[in-house]
Amino acid sequence: MQLFPNLAVQGLQHIRMTYLFRIVLFLAIVSPCAIRADDSGDHPQQAPEEIPDFSHLDEYIYVPKTTLNMGFRYIVTGPKTTFSGQGVIPAPEDPGTSNVPNVSHTYHDGTVAPDTRTVTVDDGNGGTSTQAIPSDGKTNSWSYTDPSQLTPDGYMTFHTYSAVTSDAALHTTNGDANAGIELVATREMGSLGKHLKWNLTAGFSITDVR
Repeated sequence: MQLFPNLAVQGLQHIRMTYLFRIVLFLAIVSPCAIRADDSGDHPQQAPEEIPDFSHLDEYIYVPKTTLNMGFRYIVTGPKTTFSGQGVIPAPEDPGTSNVPNVSHTYHDGTVAPDTRTVTVDDGNGGTSTQAIPSDGKTNSWSYTDPSQLTPDGYMTFHTYSAVTSDAALHTTNGDANAGIELVATREMGSLGKHLKWNLTAGFSITDVR
């Protein structure tokens, strides 16, 4: 009669051990999964940084307040000029009479003066004296202004100038068309309301006057 209770106790202990073994095995399998899930939750993978999109921004262009412009300028009509009066010759001119020897001739670009060449002769008293050489139509006293006055055949050219005004009235004329250089500087000074601005502009041009 005592054998059956012992067998029953052993059977229960075997079932209990089997059940505990299964629980321990289940926990051993589930624990690493939980740990891996935990690890992935603590360190989530970060997405790559995107390039900012500036397409929605308004375009901004900086306009300087001061500008400097340089260029070429073509003037259709030259400057308007007014003149009157008599012509002026800077140097006195007195060409004289060309066929009279040993006289001074004053030109605008040179002079021809009397010959100053001399010759030494015996005065008959044991001494010497100097006297002008006989005139041969030549002179050693002359001057000129520019080498272009020399001619290929060995002569010299001299010039005289004169100006004559037929009346004393004012005369007006326009110059010929010409090209030049222009330089302009502009400074933005401020605004007058929402739609008006005022600037300060200064400039000059260089060109020939004919």
